[in-house]
Order: sequence, then C-alpha cells, then structure tokens
Amino acid sequence: MSSETFPIASNLSVSCSMAGNTQMTANQLQWFDEGTIILKAFNSEKVRQVIHYRPFPDDGYPRRCLLERNKAFLTGVLGLWGYESLDNLSIEQMVDKIFLHSITPFQPVLWHWSPTLVCSQDAQAIAEAIESESHYHFKTIPFAEIVRVSLGYETDAVKWFSHQHTLLSKTVTEHLRHHPEEVSLYEGVEKV
Repeated sequence: MSSETFPIASNLSVSCSMAGNTQMTANQLQWFDEGTIILKAFNSEKVRQVIHYRPFPDDGYPRRCLLERNKAFLTGVLGLWGYESLDNLSIEQMVDKIFLHSITPFQPVLWHWSPTLVCSQDAQAIAEAIESESHYHFKTIPFAEIVRVSLGYETDAVKWFSHQHTLLSKTVTEHLRHHPEEVSLYEGVEKV
C-alpha cells in the first residue's frame, strides 16, 4: 500500500467533523470512508463493530457521528445488549452506553519476571521464562488495538506492551551492571 498521505477530504458528505487537520494514508482513508458509511447506515451490528475497531485517527469521531443519530436507531444498537426501555435516556447517555459496551478497556498488567527472581543458572530456562512473560502480556492486548496499530494509529495497549519490554531491557542491564558474573549467562539467554 502507498504510504503517501492525504488530507481528510473524503468523497462522502460527512457532517460529523474530524478534529484538527488530520493527514491519512490511502489505506487509512479507505478505512475511514468505509467506517463512515457504516456509521451513517442502519445496521446496528456493523455500527457496533466499527465503534469497537475504531478505524479513525480521531477516537471522538464515531461518538460525534452517533450523537447525530436519532433515538430509535440508538435504541436498536443498544438492543444488541438486551436493553429495552430507554425512553428516559438522552441521546448522549445512549451513545455513552454504546461505547461502554463496544470498546474493551485496556487493563495494564505489570511485568512480573525479574533477574533478581531467577533461581536457575540455565540460559534456556531463563529465556523460556522471559518468553512466557512476554506472551502473557501480548495476550492482554485486545485484538481491536492490534487492528488500530496495523492502520498506523497508536494505542495505549501496544505502547504499554512496548514500554514493558523497554523496562525489561533496562532492568536486565542494571542487574548485569551490579552482577557482572552473570553476563555470560545472559549472553546465553540472548542466543536461545
């Protein structure tokens, strides 16, 4: 795909505006257009999916689009989660409920492995423990966040995952500075 960027000027007549002067690649623009079409359509399940995956550079964009929809449509979307009587809710409250159910909040998990906890002098066992911890953390990233990153958008979950690995590197470096006798052990870990 082309990495050329374009200002947002979709062929769609979009009344819900994007924040700021956003630039997008051709691929991002295509997803933006498709997502906007779905947000303007009447398929509740597809609207829920577009909100879940958020193929937009501005996370507030789908909210602004839904705020322009009528209560009957929003009631239909909320019906996906079994809501029935929603007459007492405002459009804003209905949109808030839709987002509450559509987006899985990321719950950061701290890295547990540390070189100070290592009892083994086996490079293979240490490498497996680090790999296991990394896989555990990777599995905490919601798939929708991976989709957003593949579209070129940053996400808290993926930034957290990367940050945890950066901290691991710093922790091991600091540990080896204080325990130079273990350098050869960790060189073996790198080779596994």
